[in-house]
Amino acid sequence: MSPSDTRLAQLILALFLTFAWDSITRGSAASGEREAALSDLRQALQQDDQHLPSLLLLGDLLLESGDLTVATEVLSESLLLGADPNYVAPKLADALLLLGEYRRLIDEIGPGTVTGTARADLLGLRSIAYRALDNASLAEESLQQALQIAPDARVPLRLLAERALREDRVDDALDLSRRLVTQYPNEHNAWTLRGSVLAAADSPDAAIAAFDRALALNELSAQARLGRIALYLAADDLASARSDAQFMLSALP
Repeated sequence: MSPSDTRLAQLILALFLTFAWDSITRGSAASGEREAALSDLRQALQQDDQHLPSLLLLGDLLLESGDLTVATEVLSESLLLGADPNYVAPKLADALLLLGEYRRLIDEIGPGTVTGTARADLLGLRSIAYRALDNASLAEESLQQALQIAPDARVPLRLLAERALREDRVDDALDLSRRLVTQYPNEHNAWTLRGSVLAAADSPDAAIAAFDRALALNELSAQARLGRIALYLAADDLASARSDAQFMLSALP
């Protein structure tokens, strides 16, 4: 390839990447924009299938769209190509958890691969996987290690709030979930948990508002939508409950 052809390919790649990034930053929760961004990124990767920024954006978008199997393939490939493990490993672990591939998470993504807050988050995710594998002692050990590293990291803080809610310590759950959404306002899982805690605290309007925030960040969050449906039904708002239920049915593959 001549230098001019190389420059042209780089320009095309940059344009595709710019269009994809623009779709994401403008609010890719809308399914049409998400599909456009996916298309742009796939075209960018046709120009260079090892272009890390494109792979990372594609992985993020696949996670958001719920295409977890392909997302894990893309994220794993990006790690092999030298992507920052602190950025990629927790995302890959999140996806493996959602797929129920707990043993693969434990075997393939060790805490030694990452540092700092990312290590705390990964230890928290491993704690969830251990618990799913009925290994309560290793689950607790992983969580305590995470808390020692960064108690306010995203996953450990969420786990503490979930534990408080399970144990009916509503005041503690309120405080922990408030800290969670304050520190991670763009995490839909944080707002979903906040909605569940507020519902348990008998604050339905505030709970619906929290679920609204979660769904604005990720319209495909089944947990947030189901939580909102339950509150609508409790308030005899059948029209709103029906609308959410119809959306869920329409989103089924």
